[in-house]
Amino acid sequence: MIVALREDANMLKIMPSLVLDPKTKELKFLKLNATGMPEIVIDANATGEIVEMTHSQKPGTGVDLGDQAAEWIEKLLGNQFRLCRIFDRRNCKDDPRMEHMPL
Repeated sequence: MIVALREDANMLKIMPSLVLDPKTKELKFLKLNATGMPEIVIDANATGEIVEMTHSQKPGTGVDLGDQAAEWIEKLLGNQFRLCRIFDRRNCKDDPRMEHMPL
């Protein structure tokens, strides 16, 4: 299950930023900040466990971004969560907002 803002308003506290490779402009790292929390830098290309998920009632696939990311988000939101990167955009190909997302 993907948890969205409508399920947990505490997600508003998360301030993400993307770090791109200066030469290739490909995504390298995801930085997460939140008031009262240390910054966490996550390898956006982590090769963790592949997970199946549902987003907007469409099945998809993602990669788990690891225990450190899970611990950070669990501490912030107060529930057990895993932070995953959705990388299979084929299930969202009709959504123009997904055109810029890397596979």
